[in-house]
Amino acid sequence: MWLRMLPLKPKNQIQPKNMPILSPDYSPSWPWFRNKHFATIATTQFRSVTLPRPFQRIRLTTPDDDFIDLDITQNEHPRLVVILHGFEGSSQSSYVRGITRHLSIHDWDVVAINYRGCSGEPNRTSRAYHAGEIVDLAHSIDHLLQTRNYQEIALVGYSLGGNVLLNYLARHRPLPAQVIAGVAISVPIDLRTAVFEIMKPGHEVYHRNFYRKIMRKMKEKQRVYPDLLPYQDIFKARDIDEIDEIYTAPFHGFKNAAHYRERSSALFMLDQIQRPVLLLNALDDPFLTPTNFPYEIAETSPYLSLLTPRYGGHCGFWMKGGVYYHESKARWFIEQYSNGEKQM
Repeated sequence: MWLRMLPLKPKNQIQPKNMPILSPDYSPSWPWFRNKHFATIATTQFRSVTLPRPFQRIRLTTPDDDFIDLDITQNEHPRLVVILHGFEGSSQSSYVRGITRHLSIHDWDVVAINYRGCSGEPNRTSRAYHAGEIVDLAHSIDHLLQTRNYQEIALVGYSLGGNVLLNYLARHRPLPAQVIAGVAISVPIDLRTAVFEIMKPGHEVYHRNFYRKIMRKMKEKQRVYPDLLPYQDIFKARDIDEIDEIYTAPFHGFKNAAHYRERSSALFMLDQIQRPVLLLNALDDPFLTPTNFPYEIAETSPYLSLLTPRYGGHCGFWMKGGVYYHESKARWFIEQYSNGEKQM
């Protein structure tokens, strides 16, 4: 049976459930997943997820004549979860498909937003996406509200997508009344340190993977739009820090890479969040430094809940049975703020 919705809560009644710092309850039964690198790589690279219903693609035209591709599993439920993928991910990333499957079978519609250039086709403009970009997210949510009768919208963001989610809940004015809550998973909320953590010795596997994906994407964009960007300058970049300096910052309105990271880090906006949100960061996440665990802010914030398990790596919260820990926690958290009830 479909969901029966009770009257929507007014915006000023969407309040947290008095759970700012949650007690960790994740301990993987298989010892290998207590290794941060194994957990990070195995769960994101080797997991296969079959969706109960295939994605359907929606292409949105942006105000600057570019496009965003949304992939939706529409089950005619009146509540929706918007999924935001991580850096150089897409709607086809295993963690996106995993949360999509879990929420779809529990009476949520799900839409996965592919950032510009992440849906398998180069975007048409010189800009792409970054960790503080919220205009495209706001445009997508507005379109979904205008074209579909969703009474509740929750958001789930991974890594860079979690930082985008937190920026949106803090900076976008006004938030649609239908937006009820968010969950941010494995998020580098302090971008000033995260990029160098990825680049440090011992983490080469992550840095090489990101760097190669960006360069492949740039070469494809050069093939389709040869005069759009100073490609030869970009190809001289030796690491993702230099890519930010040469491309991300100047083509997205920032003075330099340091300015981009400071202005986009959700860490500095957590006190401005306007909806209940859960931040789930593992203590052994290989991308995160201590500043990415905002205990003091969570203790006083009216909307931020913080959960920091000992294990989990980066988006690597494996559990037996096919439903991962972060998926179970994400559903549990957003259900606290949903009026949805199954008809008996």
